[in-house]
Amino acid sequence: MALFVFTEFAEGQTLRQSMHDRDAAALDQMHDIIGQTLRGLRTLQRKQMLHQHLKPENATIDADCTMQIIDLE
Repeated sequence: MALFVFTEFAEGQTLRQSMHDRDAAALDQMHDIIGQTLRGLRTLQRKQMLHQHLKPENATIDADCTMQIIDLE
């Protein structure tokens, strides 16, 4: 038996790249990114999934500041 996870291509830059490109993000923007991260983790938990390597390189942010958790191996 094999388990496969298929996801869409996450366009944008990683959270780590975004942190380096910006001098200091606005507080409300950081609050929004943190909220999106928590909602994503809660969604994974509801589906009984665990992200075992959560770090800034495993999250992307697109031009609209939409955060997406990636690398769910």
